[in-house]
Amino acid sequence: MAKNVRLASQLLKQHRDDDRWELNVMTADDLQAKHQAEGSCRH
Repeated sequence: MAKNVRLASQLLKQHRDDDRWELNVMTADDLQAKHQAEGSCRH
């Protein structure tokens, strides 16, 4: 897992030119609600 974190850090730095991390952590319920909301917007 540490390798994945380091890789993600390197990729974020390349794209954002800074050391800030922006993580989106959500529960399964949050994710399902988001998908339902996004799906309803496409119709």
